[in-house]
This record gives sequence, C-alpha cells and structure tokens, in this order.
Amino acid sequence: MSNTLPVELVPDTAADVAITVLQDALSPLRAYTSNYSDSLVDPMRDFAVGVVTGGSTTLTNPTNFEQGDGTITQTTVTMAQLSQPFHITNAELQVGHKLERLMKVNLHALANKINDLAFAPIVKADFTTASIVAAASTDLDSVELKALWAAISNAGEKNLVLQGDYYAEIMPSDKDQFSLTNGAYGFDTISYNNRFSEAETGLVGFAANPQALVAAARLPETTPAVADGMLSQSVIDLPELGLSVQFNMWAAMGSRKTWASFDVCFGAAKADTSALIRLTNVAD
Repeated sequence: MSNTLPVELVPDTAADVAITVLQDALSPLRAYTSNYSDSLVDPMRDFAVGVVTGGSTTLTNPTNFEQGDGTITQTTVTMAQLSQPFHITNAELQVGHKLERLMKVNLHALANKINDLAFAPIVKADFTTASIVAAASTDLDSVELKALWAAISNAGEKNLVLQGDYYAEIMPSDKDQFSLTNGAYGFDTISYNNRFSEAETGLVGFAANPQALVAAARLPETTPAVADGMLSQSVIDLPELGLSVQFNMWAAMGSRKTWASFDVCFGAAKADTSALIRLTNVAD
C-alpha cells in the first residue's frame, strides 16, 4: 500500500531530500572562502566577500601588544538568481516516494548549475601557474598528488577537487583502509566534481587554499503579496556547508496544478590566484 503524504508535510520532505542531495553534490564548495546567508536580498545585488590572505607580524618581546593586523582583501561576486521549478501532481502528493524522486531530480539539476557557476572562474588566463598534467585518469598516482600538494605546501588548509574518473583512481579498494570524506594524502578535504565544463578546457581538478576562490549565496526576496500567496515558503539549511536554499510551493489557478521550486542566489569569483594549482589532461 502506498503512503499518503499530507500537503503540509511537503516542506519537511523537501528539507530532508535537499540536505541529503545538496550536501553531497556541492561538497567541493568546502574548498572555497564562502559568504553564505539566509537573509533575503535583491537577487541581482553584487556582494563583496572578505578574503583573509595573511596574519599580522609575530611580536618578539613586545612592550606594546596592540600592533599589527591581518591582511583582508575584498572580492566582488556577481550573483545570479537560480530557480528550479517543477509541478507536483496529485498522484505524486499521494505517493511519498514519487515526490522524493521528483525532488531529487530537480535538486541535482540545481546543484549542477551551482557547480557550473562555482568552477567557471578557474581559467588559465587568471590562474597562470603551470598546471600539473595527468593525460588520463589512470595516470593520476602519487607523483601528481605529491606535485599538487607541494604546489600549495605553504597553505594552512589544502583542498583537492577531482573529476569523478580521477577521483576514482585514488579511492581505496578496501573501505576499511581509510575514507576520503575527511581528506587523505595530506589534503584536508578531497571531493569530486564532474561539472568543469564552464571552466578551462582540459581542467580535471585542482588543489587550493580557500583564499583562491570565493563563493557567495543569499535567498531571493519576494514581494509581500507574492509571499502571502504561497502555500508554503521555507528555508532549508545545509549544516555541513553553511548554505541555505529556499523552498516555495504555490497553486496555479489557471492549470489547477501545484507548483514548487528550490531557489537561491549564488555567485563565485577568483580571489588569490597564487593559491590554486590546476590539474589538466593537456599541457599548458
């Protein structure tokens, strides 16, 4: 017997599915300096994100302890309003697992677009350090991993992001040996991304300190009249990323369909271009 899902429980289902899907699909964003908020804003407003690039000078035998300061630069991020709409049929409302599948498909589509925007700034023209080359995924071994690590060895935090087939080459054959979830091979985090299509051609990964790239996210503001007309409007927090998305649900009187959408304003930009080393499948 199929389970019946009351319409008032749809936002709870959306939150559960979104946390599961987006935290995994957007895990490479842990490699970024981020400025995320669940505040409502003008969707097209640019944001200045502070990037810490250095600490103050260490004092030796000081007589005045109020000297020096960290170095913080500002990077402007151009935001884009992203909305993933879909209509919910009565049958999907009545069968919970169908609704979950519908949400999962649309959340993966939203995550793909977010990743496209996130990785678009990684181009050779800006990140000019010669790339580490692994012509095929099977060429990725300890030599390339050591070179990537060495290139950012001064970084306080070292993150590695790899295309899926390259990521697969370093996965352990025995799951009890170690997990890549919390990093390995000297990297603090290792994650995979299959959405490098908007970045430089030939890019299959990178190693970076978070100060190399910045990402910003806010929630789109709607007019009070539109908000009042919603069946539901809620905020879904992704605790592992600090990112929030908005879930909206409304009735379309013309078609008599129930519509829903996941919404977020997102943008990314380059910051400290010396803090990232590219992994490519072709030599520069």
